[in-house]
Amino acid sequence: MSPLMRELSTLGACPEALVWALAYSDKTAKELWEQCVRPDWLMWLLIKKRDTLLWPTTTCVLSLLCDVVKVHTMPILINTPEHGSLKDCIDMSRGFLRNKFVSAIVTTPFGDIVFPSSTLLLADTLPILACTTKPDSHRLAMCAIVLTGHIVSRFRADTTMLYSAPSVIQYVVEAVTFHTGSDCLKESLVNVSNTIRNRVTVPL
Repeated sequence: MSPLMRELSTLGACPEALVWALAYSDKTAKELWEQCVRPDWLMWLLIKKRDTLLWPTTTCVLSLLCDVVKVHTMPILINTPEHGSLKDCIDMSRGFLRNKFVSAIVTTPFGDIVFPSSTLLLADTLPILACTTKPDSHRLAMCAIVLTGHIVSRFRADTTMLYSAPSVIQYVVEAVTFHTGSDCLKESLVNVSNTIRNRVTVPL
């Protein structure tokens, strides 16, 4: 087993990721990072690196999450009623990360979201939304930002919430793919992956 495969296995990479990485076992970790087109895997690696190297910081990961949601869902929601609440969620999330946060309520298709949230646990929210959300790009996009809001508003009390970040990335990809068409899935994966890579430099 190559050192790279050993590291991924030690970090707890899923079987699908290990099979994919095996084909690149002669590559460096940096080359693997550059060629991966699964944005949820990239986010997972960032979180794992945070645990082992104390980098990136929690704030860095959550700021990146806000960037991904903003870049890839705002265009979908242009000229829709959801656009305003999406922007409000992003602005408040960023304010929270900059320690310039004021409590507020944002009305979304999923009900009122109170920042900072103290009512819904993300672990409970994910399966509920996964089962009840219709495959509509607007609702999927709002699902992503609502989950982002919960992560951002709760992370200081419980950093384990950060591990739901890859799921938020998956929701973003679903939203973009639904909007552009299922035949554009590969393009959606590449675009979201590039957004992550363009915003962080991983010390691999």
